[in-house]
Amino acid sequence: MECVRFADALFYFQGGKTMKKRIFLLLICLLTLAVSLCLFTACDETETPDNGGGTTDGGTTEGGGTTEEGGATDGGDSNGGTAEPIKTSEGLEYELSSDGTYYTVTGKGSCSDTDIVIPSTYKDKPVTSIGVDAFEDCDNLTSVTIPICVETIGNYAFSGCSNLKTVNIPENSQLLSIGDYAFRNCTSLASVTIPICVETIDSSAFSGCSNLKTVNIPENSQLLSIGSLAFFKCTSLTSITIPNSVTSIGSGAFSWCSSLTSITIPNSVTSIGSGAFSNCDSLTSVTIPNSVTSIDSYAFYSCDSLTSVTIPNSVTSIGERAFYSCDSLTSVTIPNSVT
Repeated sequence: MECVRFADALFYFQGGKTMKKRIFLLLICLLTLAVSLCLFTACDETETPDNGGGTTDGGTTEGGGTTEEGGATDGGDSNGGTAEPIKTSEGLEYELSSDGTYYTVTGKGSCSDTDIVIPSTYKDKPVTSIGVDAFEDCDNLTSVTIPICVETIGNYAFSGCSNLKTVNIPENSQLLSIGDYAFRNCTSLASVTIPICVETIDSSAFSGCSNLKTVNIPENSQLLSIGSLAFFKCTSLTSITIPNSVTSIGSGAFSWCSSLTSITIPNSVTSIGSGAFSNCDSLTSVTIPNSVTSIDSYAFYSCDSLTSVTIPNSVTSIGERAFYSCDSLTSVTIPNSVT
């Protein structure tokens, strides 16, 4: 109404159609300006929630929650995305100890992994052992990673795993013993490192590992004994250094290791078992330390390449046929201590 009165007043004082037309155009311009201001205000109100309100914040919160619970907790995104979480194998079978304090891995269960990673804990309790026969004859198993907290590998645990190539055990492992036949006939296994805390390698633990070339035992090892037939028929094994902690080498421990050219027996060893190095066709020389008191029967039987043997005064007994059929052996000096 005010606009009409204003227009009439102008028309009255200035008159004419031209002035009326100009006023009409002015009104249209004012109306256009008003509409533009309304549209600008509406657009500003629409953009404000998108930048700081519900939709964006909701999406970020949901995405951040998923990453934190699934990834960051496992050691992934919490480190800025630089470290991948260690994925352990699922579907393995476990058995709770009688006192309810730890678990033993007892079998492969529904796990289809060819590279098995045994977890350090299960249901918030430590996994401290690998049970008897746990993975025996798992032909598709190519590698296994054993956690630091495992103390024992049970009898036949990986026996007959013919495609097992790699056994990963941490340097600071708490492993104490490797059971009877634990890795027997793992014919693809080429190298193994015995952790420092291991005290016993039991009977036939690595027997028949025909591709085993290297056995690494640290100098400060706590290994006390190498069981009978422990490395029997490891036909690719060329050398081994036995640590100073070992006191006994069991019967047939290295028998039929046909590629074995040298062996270091430490001063800690007191007895060499029956047939311990029998049929080691490539063994050329051996020095027996003055800590040894007995060399049992057939200890070096049929070592065809053996040319010299030094027997110390500490030895009091040499068993039957200890050096029998050593075709290249030209002389042996037997000390007066032998009775």
